[in-house]
Amino acid sequence: MTEFRESRFKSYIDEEELASVNLTDEQRTKLLDGAALVRMADLLPTIQDRTQENMLLEHIRKSHPEKKQPYIIDLSKECPSPKEIQSSFLKLRDLCVPENLRTFKNQDFKFYGLLDSTKWMSHVSTCLSKALEAVNQILDQTSTVVLQEGNGQDLNCVISSLTQLMLDPYFRTKFGFQSLIQKDWVAMGHPFANRLGHILNKDIDQSPVFLVFLDCVWQLIQQYPTAFQFSETYLTTIWDSAHISIFDTFLFNCEHDRIIAESGGAGHSSLILRSVWDWSEQFGEKDIALFCNPLFDDSFKRVLRPATSVSHLDVWMQCYFRWLPDLEIRNGGRPQIDLCSRFIVAEIFELQEKIQTGEVNGKLNRNKEEHLELLRKVNSFFPFSRNSGQVAGMLPLNVLLTGDLLDSQSILNLNND
Repeated sequence: MTEFRESRFKSYIDEEELASVNLTDEQRTKLLDGAALVRMADLLPTIQDRTQENMLLEHIRKSHPEKKQPYIIDLSKECPSPKEIQSSFLKLRDLCVPENLRTFKNQDFKFYGLLDSTKWMSHVSTCLSKALEAVNQILDQTSTVVLQEGNGQDLNCVISSLTQLMLDPYFRTKFGFQSLIQKDWVAMGHPFANRLGHILNKDIDQSPVFLVFLDCVWQLIQQYPTAFQFSETYLTTIWDSAHISIFDTFLFNCEHDRIIAESGGAGHSSLILRSVWDWSEQFGEKDIALFCNPLFDDSFKRVLRPATSVSHLDVWMQCYFRWLPDLEIRNGGRPQIDLCSRFIVAEIFELQEKIQTGEVNGKLNRNKEEHLELLRKVNSFFPFSRNSGQVAGMLPLNVLLTGDLLDSQSILNLNND
């Protein structure tokens, strides 16, 4: 066994959600005190004696308040392998970034058939289904769930992270999401250097396993738009930043490699490591403000139970198709809805300040016509459009708000005050 991890869910499960489940008070108490999520690796193929594995599973069983057998999800058999994910990604990339306009037009006539043949959406659906299966076992069956996979460093990261996102609202906040990635991906040794291709070596299995996770999170945001504090722009930026080698967060295969690089071991000079989470190193205030979701409702504490079939999923256009100008909707698209929401938040916040200071005169200082004119210039891939710099420069900071302010202010929050 190369890895073992147990996470207690005492703080992950909302009391209201428990009340809606047909459990006795005693069962609810035992669930909050005993349900666990365990990550473990498979035995090496050369090892036939499974005594140690059985002993470990027996210890897990005994740790449960009711001594129930753990529910084992074999991710190696039930989820795509890193090689399958890489093959699927290459097909998706060819579909999203055609070589020329003629190829694009030929693909456009049969786009959904080609998308289906990549199996990318199928892989996303499978990962969401397995995470939901784990949630249902923990919540409905009060069972400890064991996620088992090859080396325990790829799909284990995906499914365990998604399970915690569905169960615990803290991980749906910006800082909570960052901590989730740090502990379940970085600290647990997901081989970022190999999987993201930071090292060019034909013997290394490159695979965007991390992108599958981000895509799954994006799907959750589409189904629960008020449950997450961060926006799709934040997810897209994380994926882009994973390929910037000046930041150490996604640069190494394990903590050991990071320590060697930092200390200058093995005859190498030490590196100055920078965390990708310090967004001010890359972006200004207006850019960082776009990472926050203006529809976030911090009172939303329920467990997420998403629809996971492919028919309920969508294509993450901002991330995959932003390199295709012909697909961009000129002066339209989802970003206009996002900016309208931000305008409304800013107006409500301004009115609240005026009410508190007694300066209410029924009018706002903001020129709505100017805002409408600005919205007409926003394209569907904003803030990754060609004219994004021009539009962002025209957006007043008090409309976008700073990231810290949007952490605590949203349309729903302000209306509930």
